Amino acid sequence: MSGMLRASNIGALLLMTFLLLPSCASQAKKRSDIDLLMREADQYASSDDYKKTLDTYKKAFRTYPDDEILREGYVATLENIVKKTDETYEKGYYALSGRQYSLLVKNIPWADRLSRDLSFQKNYLKKRIEDCRSSLSLSALSSYRSGNIETAISIWKSILSFAPEDQSARKALDTATIQLKNLKQRK
Repeated sequence: MSGMLRASNIGALLLMTFLLLPSCASQAKKRSDIDLLMREADQYASSDDYKKTLDTYKKAFRTYPDDEILREGYVATLENIVKKTDETYEKGYYALSGRQYSLLVKNIPWADRLSRDLSFQKNYLKKRIEDCRSSLSLSALSSYRSGNIETAISIWKSILSFAPEDQSARKALDTATIQLKNLKQRK
């Protein structure tokens, strides 16, 4: 009887092993997919291509929302992008930092668990966008008043690249463009 019981136990173990193998293979494929996506995002981040970085992480996070390693990597990457953008802002590169802050505002899933793990909030990024817009507007007006209309136009275009809703920049750009065209026709 004990021989039959032992054979039965061995059979049950073999059956369980056979049933669990696909699950293990599935877990290994999932881990491999996540690792590949994270490496891809890291490559984009290292070349400062934040749009592709965020797109890659968003895709991975939508597919594997419960993966802790992925979530931690995503949060760390977002924190690093904000840190680098803050450094860019502090150096006075307002057009670039405005575009990067705007990209973050548009691409971070603010309504889920991920956003609660971040050290910054959406309002912080929006305030920075407004500060960039304001600094650039002052610079554009100064250039315009000094007669550097082409420079002013370029600055207003840079504002619209990250704040397309800015009607005052759009109006100033339109006015300056017409004025520049008129000046060129007079020559």
